[in-house]
Amino acid sequence: MELIQKIQEFVKNGGRLRAGVEPRRGEPFYAEYMEKKIKSLYKPGDKMQIIADDTVYIGTLLSVWCNRVSLMVEGKRVWKSKDNVKDILTKKIQTDSLIEPKHDSFDIDEVDPEYRFHWKHDAKDDCWYEDTESRKKRRMNDRFKFNAVYPDVSFEDSHVIAISDGCSLYFPYCNKSIEAEVYLVQDNANKIVEIPCKVGTPYPNKNSYHAYNFKDPHYDHCWLYTYLPDCQKKYENVHLVCVWKIKIPIGGSDREIKIVNIDHIEKLEPAVDERNLHIRSRMYVLSLLGEENIFKDMNYALESLMGYESAFLLDCRDDSFIPLKESSMDEKYAFIANMSLHHFQMHELMETICSDNPSAPFGEIYVNKDDVVEGYYSSSWYNPAKKFDFQLLEKEGDNL
Repeated sequence: MELIQKIQEFVKNGGRLRAGVEPRRGEPFYAEYMEKKIKSLYKPGDKMQIIADDTVYIGTLLSVWCNRVSLMVEGKRVWKSKDNVKDILTKKIQTDSLIEPKHDSFDIDEVDPEYRFHWKHDAKDDCWYEDTESRKKRRMNDRFKFNAVYPDVSFEDSHVIAISDGCSLYFPYCNKSIEAEVYLVQDNANKIVEIPCKVGTPYPNKNSYHAYNFKDPHYDHCWLYTYLPDCQKKYENVHLVCVWKIKIPIGGSDREIKIVNIDHIEKLEPAVDERNLHIRSRMYVLSLLGEENIFKDMNYALESLMGYESAFLLDCRDDSFIPLKESSMDEKYAFIANMSLHHFQMHELMETICSDNPSAPFGEIYVNKDDVVEGYYSSSWYNPAKKFDFQLLEKEGDNL
């Protein structure tokens, strides 16, 4: 319970180990904290000093994005070679200070004329959605991959749901077997479709397990496809559910770990201009409660926890749960998770409830949620999954 309480406090503190204290170097969300701090205190054109990994950098601030600070350390314009610009990871920054504020004559478009370190101000917002020839070819390839899994289903007429990398689990420990079951759940768990898949380690990192039903024959990349009929129909409260069952040897016997990842899609709007491809890129989980060192050297695990809509430990015997990260929908998520752990068969659930000594009665449940899922013409470009937006304790103006 001590580990659970520490996780609950971390969540309550907004991703901080200590209430009311910003992250320190080496702690979760330090990179995000430092990025937002620099954005709030400095603006492009300011001359500043940064010390990172005991190295001193002095230059003109160009941009802060993706946990990087770009400083022009020589010259008055960005060189074609970009050798006069240093990209500094925010997670490595020790100190920062202002040397000289931006001059009124500073023009970022003149300093960076090829827009390599800032966004072009007159860029069209819809340029990513244009149906170029390359995107038409990519759409044909998307159709081929989908029909390789569902040969009798129309790609054009369906809401096609494609999970990039498949459903994935990171588990770097000894195990006897890892299995996955994937379901498409609608109508408050009254309509269930099991999605056939295989589990493997198709990527170089063999601690990363993936449930998928299509693997590109030319590359390592894999996908898990499913669909909803009639792309002109609006759907609400669709749940993609992946149940991971891991057998590990403990004390001469096997113990089963159960992890459920739920992707809650509140709305799928009717497709417009053939944008009927819905790409999911975040059905990824790892076990938190088995990690004794989670607060020492596993920042990524705590940071991933904050990105979930909900996370809790479920007692499969009575639907009771211990929240790690609470939401108003936890009772519904607990019901869906418990049914998925019993193959959506009520008689199996009743056997667990009535058993005096059920095996592996607890499960770790992690829930992602999107209000409206965007539709794409092809997989050549799509927005990344939303991440947890770490907030400064004292919000100041955002200049970048």
